Amino acid sequence: MFLAGSYNGSTADSESAYLGSPARGWSASGGESQVSMYYVYVLQSLTFNTRYVGSTADIEMRLIEHNSGRVLYTKGRKPWKLIYSEEFTTRGDARRRELFLKSGQGRKYLDTKLSTVNH
Repeated sequence: MFLAGSYNGSTADSESAYLGSPARGWSASGGESQVSMYYVYVLQSLTFNTRYVGSTADIEMRLIEHNSGRVLYTKGRKPWKLIYSEEFTTRGDARRRELFLKSGQGRKYLDTKLSTVNH
């Protein structure tokens, strides 16, 4: 089941290195292009039952990239399905939320949120 939501809360700022190419709609220099919304998404591997959290300006294209093997981190566990997303007006807000969801507290939040949807 796909669950979409919006998040307007804040999390503690955390700096982390970002490896890989920029998501579609974002420039390599870190600036934002003319994109109206940004998304944090959670994918679930249909083969291994693991989750992946990412952010992008185009969820549909990013899912295609994950399932076609163009994303190094996820290519060995495809196919993937979108199970959750949140929408943001700025890239920075989406990135902060992505980092939170990848933290221990964020994983617990997703466990709770996704278990209530599936029951």
